[in-house]
Amino acid sequence: MNPQLSPSWKPSLSRRLPRPLLVLNVLLLLTCPPASAASPQHPALADYLGDYVGQWNTEVSADPFDDISRYVLKAPVMRLALSTQGTLRMAFFLDRDAASSNEPLDLLGFGCKSQVGEQLSLRLVDEVGSVYLGNSDGSEQTYTVLEASFAFDWGNCPLRVYAFASNHLHMELALNPVDREYVARLSLLRKLQPANQTYVTQDGQRRRVVVRKTSGGTLYRPAHEYCVVNEVGETEACFDRRSEVKHLVVPFPLPGLSAVWWTSRDKIEVVEGQKALYHEAVFRRALSDGAGH
Repeated sequence: MNPQLSPSWKPSLSRRLPRPLLVLNVLLLLTCPPASAASPQHPALADYLGDYVGQWNTEVSADPFDDISRYVLKAPVMRLALSTQGTLRMAFFLDRDAASSNEPLDLLGFGCKSQVGEQLSLRLVDEVGSVYLGNSDGSEQTYTVLEASFAFDWGNCPLRVYAFASNHLHMELALNPVDREYVARLSLLRKLQPANQTYVTQDGQRRRVVVRKTSGGTLYRPAHEYCVVNEVGETEACFDRRSEVKHLVVPFPLPGLSAVWWTSRDKIEVVEGQKALYHEAVFRRALSDGAGH
């Protein structure tokens, strides 16, 4: 009888493996310790764990309703740790004292029940210096070593952030070799606002412009000028907006009345758009001995 067709046929380890190999496999199972549940996905992650002290940009703004939190966050603490699966976990604390006593912060404020969730993505830079971030004035020179994103639950306070399922908390961790510290830059989408762009066609070329009213116009013939701006928003030149008056006789009950309007000789085009505003933060932690080669 073919053993593959027999319902009572069951292969055993002794049939599939010679006895010496069977004994060797049993010994290996008995002597090898289980893998640590908290071991990091990448050995370099251990260098980046710990408490970082920093500030959110919206906490220093003039409008308290734009703040990321209902609390006043003067020197909050961000903690990077490992989950039981070896992935990064992020938590916030009101200050160093709260971090020492392990009292987590509801980031968006009391009663919000907001929390940072699981790590969604992770990218480690193998060689320090492959990604350079520096200020134009040379005040700080840092090198990106890690990029990660985390799920974020806004809980009961969706108005504090842009309440959309794909609005994740992003972190870029960099090394500052001069000041011997790690610099963590965080960003979370706060809101989207309209950001329409106006363009004018000059000599067949499409240029972005800012249209402004000028003095000397009338109700029926307002005076305007347009200023051509470059890619960074700097004004290159301003010109009078050439306009012409058009008349149209309409059938009003009283004879002799007409409607008047003005049109531009230059082709003005308005393109609708959106501008993203973010809660951003910078947190810092001193390098431990031996870190940051």
